[in-house]
Amino acid sequence: VTAAYAGRLREARELTTRAIELARDRGLEEAAGVYAAGNSLWQATHGNCRESEQAAARTLALSRGRSPLSRSALAVAICGDSILAGRLAVEMIRRFPHDSFFKAAWLPMVHAALALHRGDPALAVERLKSAEPVELGTDAALWPAYLRGLAYLSQRAEAKARLEFQKILDNKGVLVPKDFNPAAMTLYPLPYLGTARAFAGGGDEDASRAAYEALLTLWQDADSDVPVVRAARREYRQLSVPRAAGSKKP
Repeated sequence: VTAAYAGRLREARELTTRAIELARDRGLEEAAGVYAAGNSLWQATHGNCRESEQAAARTLALSRGRSPLSRSALAVAICGDSILAGRLAVEMIRRFPHDSFFKAAWLPMVHAALALHRGDPALAVERLKSAEPVELGTDAALWPAYLRGLAYLSQRAEAKARLEFQKILDNKGVLVPKDFNPAAMTLYPLPYLGTARAFAGGGDEDASRAAYEALLTLWQDADSDVPVVRAARREYRQLSVPRAAGSKKP
């Protein structure tokens, strides 16, 4: 989790593989599935969809328990695999029909992620309404707010997007629950990128630059080939250089 938080996804993958092996050696198949599912979800959010799909397949071979199933479904939905995401959603409903968090948060997040991938942010926002009352809990762990922020950003509703991303930055404690959640703390750097893009879209380059700098400080040792890291560094470089103090406008 620490490696993924810092954008070091190769190291995170290797450590996850070791964690899975240790869990399986002790007969802890459900725990192994949780670790694999966390890897699948953070690979998806960082743009490594091939890695995410492989991790999801490994997760589902290890366990089809509550956490592995829900996180795998969200990961493949973020990557746009509507067929597999749909099958997993049906399985979630069939196997856990009375799970309130599935109904309120995880199924809406899966549907919202698919809507975002199809270019329908308004539907994504609509799907996420039921998740809002529970998103500050340690189960949903602010993921609905992140997806909602992405939807608003896609709609060019930058002010609304910033509010959603700031909600995550202001509630860091939600992402470090007492029960281990591999998909929680790894979310934290990403709202900085959303915030930077929202400020840039609204024309506030100084605020955008500050958000990029906060993010890139967290990712100073990140893998250079991670798609979202590469994008953040490129976008930061493309921001106009501020005029020197005291210079006159042309």
